[in-house]
Amino acid sequence: MSIAATIENIIFRDDGSGDLMLIGDERGQPMLSFEKAPNDVTSLIGQFIWGGSSQILLGETVIANRTGYTHIEFVVDSFDFLRG
Repeated sequence: MSIAATIENIIFRDDGSGDLMLIGDERGQPMLSFEKAPNDVTSLIGQFIWGGSSQILLGETVIANRTGYTHIEFVVDSFDFLRG
């Protein structure tokens, strides 16, 4: 259940949940779904993420725990570190 992909887009639903739309994962996983996200989650568009069955990372920073094959729970409050 590994992943290595770029976030192409983010789709939001009215209840605050949404999907990270992915490209470049050879295994064909098209998205990761979340229930809630940091306010600046759109900063992830264009970013390369990777991980295994338990965590999703951006570089060496864990940004989410995997709660299922296509479901994640963010563990960061903000993506301010991307601006630095």
